[in-house]
Amino acid sequence: MNAPLLEELIKTMENIPPKAIFRLAEIQRKMIEDDVANKRIACPQDVISVLSFCRFLESSDETEMLPILLPVTHTAACRKIVEKLIAAGELSPSIKERFDQTFCSNFLHV
Repeated sequence: MNAPLLEELIKTMENIPPKAIFRLAEIQRKMIEDDVANKRIACPQDVISVLSFCRFLESSDETEMLPILLPVTHTAACRKIVEKLIAAGELSPSIKERFDQTFCSNFLHV
């Protein structure tokens, strides 16, 4: 994947209880947004992927997001977390369609 920030986030999400993933996503998003705003980090693809996925998790079933093109490896890693949340009953199965519309629409309509 070669995306240290996303890899660490996914690894952490895989190892914590499903209910805690939403809070982690919120905290991570806020820290990264603050770092970008204060020019402590640049905004490479890794940062964009983490911010996009955290925003997706925070919005859950509430808000539609514009499609976002992420690298395939990033999308696959994020999908595993969505599937974990669905299996735990924290997200409805219909969220898979929303995930695909948000992160995979460019691949599905090529």
